[in-house]
Amino acid sequence: MEGHPRIGARVSGRSAAEQSGVADDSRAALQAGNAAYEERFGHVFLICATGLSGAQMLARPGSKAQKRRGSRTSGGRRRAPQDYRAARQEGPRRMTISTHVLDASAGTPAAGVAVTLSRLEVGWLDIESGVTDSGGRHRFLADSPAGTYCLTFGTGAYFTARAVATFYPEVSVTFTLPEPADEMDTTTGAGHFHVPLLLSPFAYSTYRGS
Repeated sequence: MEGHPRIGARVSGRSAAEQSGVADDSRAALQAGNAAYEERFGHVFLICATGLSGAQMLARPGSKAQKRRGSRTSGGRRRAPQDYRAARQEGPRRMTISTHVLDASAGTPAAGVAVTLSRLEVGWLDIESGVTDSGGRHRFLADSPAGTYCLTFGTGAYFTARAVATFYPEVSVTFTLPEPADEMDTTTGAGHFHVPLLLSPFAYSTYRGS
């Protein structure tokens, strides 16, 4: 390819016959277009020039270069054409868990309660831990496939910090997440489960929230 005559260059023989439609006033523009193409793509611009005018050939380098540019991402990597996009990967569907702790004895959200999310495997496996915020809420970031889970709340430490005696050093709430197809939000591709805790020093209750 390196030895191939450049479009717009003054040539002789067969190449001159092929480029016979190129007028002198088009040669400079063709040479500039070919030089830009070669600098960008590393090889000369090739085209069957027979029967083409200079104007027609001028349109081809820009058109071909534009197509090459359009097929790359900003990082220079190849991108599949629009008609051949990769199929969307299904993969495991996402499910997440959150909680909200309310202190019934004080009539306020229970802020600062330590809570750990665990999943039942062969035994209990701790997945993630956190602390309720000023509104008594905490949302776990971990994706949670279907299975049996447990939320363990550090209720003893919470009441001790407030100099309140309590009967429960901790509260454990065990629950089961169903298969995601039964609980999936079709608009987002994700499911969410909310498990609140209504707490007092000598009693607690829980339910499945929304």
